[in-house]
This record gives sequence, structure tokens and C-alpha cells, in this order.
Amino acid sequence: MSKSFQKVVDRKALPPRRDPYWMKLSQGNYLGYRKMESDSEGTWTARSYDSLSGQQRRQPLGDFSEYPPSERFDLAKKAAEDWFAHIGKGGALGTYTITSACSAYVDHLISRGKESSAADAKSRFDSYVLDDAQFANLELTKLTPAHIEAWRRRLRDRPVTSGKNKGQKRSESTLNRDMTPFRAALNHAYGDGHVTSDFAWKKSSCPLRMQTNSARFI
Repeated sequence: MSKSFQKVVDRKALPPRRDPYWMKLSQGNYLGYRKMESDSEGTWTARSYDSLSGQQRRQPLGDFSEYPPSERFDLAKKAAEDWFAHIGKGGALGTYTITSACSAYVDHLISRGKESSAADAKSRFDSYVLDDAQFANLELTKLTPAHIEAWRRRLRDRPVTSGKNKGQKRSESTLNRDMTPFRAALNHAYGDGHVTSDFAWKKSSCPLRMQTNSARFI
């Protein structure tokens, strides 16, 4: 008999065990809660049955410890449903973060013989994208327009660090140049199926005016 883990009191009462407790969300799709120790917060997992291969696919969702216990079930359920939708549209399996996208894009440029562009993109990623660990470790499937807009505002407010305009506020053309490789990295990840929509950045990372040097990052 399955045990409920929707409420905080229900999860606290669950006996610890190695295997997750499962709840069916839809046909072939389940949300799991794993509690290894009696006083642990527990972790969440999504499970989906692939009728073509006959295999069960799983995706760790984390513990959502940054949120109140009363909100974690709803957040885990939403994350699981988003993952089911992602793979249902043909999205790639596994965790793919912003760091993953940036790294893969640099490798892509190198593989096409664009070493200079790759070095430039990596420098910009290291300075303006991956310098925030929380943002860098964000999974692409969880990326929202709000995340991109917050990143763009953060970049806009940072002074120029080199050249004749060092110390001054970024101009629109400078901001566009800094944004271009990141947008290209996200589009590359989208093209490779690591995310099934570009909604999160399609508008919020658009050039402010004329895109500069965009032809280098393809």
C-alpha cells in the first residue's frame, strides 16, 4: 500500500528506507520522495515509463530545502510535471545547466575552428555569466524570463572593466556584445534538444538596438 507524502506531517511519519515512496501523477509518470534517515528533509525524484524502450527514466529534483516545508510538495510536483513535458516533447535526458550550455558552446566553436571566438566567449562567460554560482548551476529546463532579465540588469549595472571606457557604465553596444555569446549558447542548447523551448530568453535577451559581432558566434 502506498503512503502519502503530500503533507509535511505525512513525510515526517514515513519510515526511512533506501527506495523512494512513489505517487502517481499521470499515466506512467510518478513523483517520488526518498527519506534515508528519520530526521532528514528527504529528496524528490521524478520517474517516467518509456513505452518504446520499456525502461523507467528517472530525474533527481533535489530537496527544495531553500523553501518552507509546506511548499516543497507543490514545487516538486511542478518540477516533475515540467520534466515529463520536456521529455514528452523529445527533450534530452539528464541535468543540463547554464554552465553545461556555456561549456558545450565553447567546445562547439572550437570544433568549427573558431578558436578566437571560443576564447572570447569563454572569457565573457567566466566574467558575466558563471560568476554567479546559483545562476550558473540553474537547470535550463527551469530557466525563466525573470532569470534572464535579472542577469541582464546585473550585467548592465556593472562598469566596463577594460579599454578606454573602463569604469564607466556599459553602453548599449557593449551590453549587446556581452550578451551575444550567452544567447548563442542558449540557442545551441535548444538546438541540441536540452530544452524544448526558447521562451525563457527569446525576448528578454534580445539586443537593445543593433546586435554587434553576432556573426562571430554561430
